[in-house]
Amino acid sequence: MDKAKSRCPQGSGNPSLLFMHIEKTGGTVLRQMLKAVLDYNDYEMYDGQQVGHLTPKSKTKQFVIGLVRRPCDYILSRYCMGLFVDTQSRDEMEKLEDKGEFRDLVMKLTNGTLDETTNEKWVMSRQIEERYGNKNNADCWMRTHSLKSDFIECLRQYQACGGSLIVDTNDVPQVVDAAMHETSKEMAKDNSRSVGSHPACTDMFDHEMIANVVKTQQKVIDDFNLGTCCSSDPKSLVRDDEVAELRPFFDLDWQID
Repeated sequence: MDKAKSRCPQGSGNPSLLFMHIEKTGGTVLRQMLKAVLDYNDYEMYDGQQVGHLTPKSKTKQFVIGLVRRPCDYILSRYCMGLFVDTQSRDEMEKLEDKGEFRDLVMKLTNGTLDETTNEKWVMSRQIEERYGNKNNADCWMRTHSLKSDFIECLRQYQACGGSLIVDTNDVPQVVDAAMHETSKEMAKDNSRSVGSHPACTDMFDHEMIANVVKTQQKVIDDFNLGTCCSSDPKSLVRDDEVAELRPFFDLDWQID
């Protein structure tokens, strides 16, 4: 996403890479993408269970990459994760996806009547603050809806800072594709996960709900060039069929192996 030349880690000819993970943004597939192109000793991944956030010092020795998701997509994914955790059944989860219940939750979330813990976990801007501190604490940012191309751009910047890959640069797109599809196949076999089973964002959000979310999340949308609040929105930066194909990657990262 960030095409500008990043500030490289200080005094490091071959820096390691650090990824700070926000749950429900695509961490499962990104972990596999990292494994496919980097030596195990050359990267580190902080998952959603680790307390604390990055600071400016984080970038002094490591090249830091971040990943964010469109705010409405993020809320819906959090909601469906909660249903699946409660039922442990994809079929039952689909039955429980009540638009009225979800609408009521979103309206309470956006008017500040939910508890602080829920607000912190379900709101994209709050998660960025919790995990990263602020946008400047990462060298390169990726977006869930364009994960492959943004990841490849971050690798390009990492290499420009002296970072090395275990694959030829020209082969990176094919290697990343293979990692994504292999992850998709493995997750489809795992019945303990809610593989992409929830409806499209615009099937669950009406215009009022989206407007309420945007009131507090417009800065995130603008700062990270997210384009819109829902990936299946006609104004989306990617086609609906692309979103449908990739959705399983981003709805399953609550349980990292």
